[in-house]
Amino acid sequence: MPGSRAWIEGFAIAAPAGLADGDLEYQALLGRDWLSPWVEAGHFCGSRGMALPLLGLALRLRGKAADTYTCFYSASFVD
Repeated sequence: MPGSRAWIEGFAIAAPAGLADGDLEYQALLGRDWLSPWVEAGHFCGSRGMALPLLGLALRLRGKAADTYTCFYSASFVD
């Protein structure tokens, strides 16, 4: 919430209809040159228990989904 002085520390993304969880992966940027491991759709990604704000994220398609679809995404991270 704007003005709350709180940040987002993690997230999870559900795979859209027609894709298996393993077809979509994502990771979080937690600090300079510090990325979380890639996780499958539906799983938590971020800094659980470390109180670190998300600085960015990356998504990718795998398997047949990568051959069939193109993934576009955007996010805004405000200090």
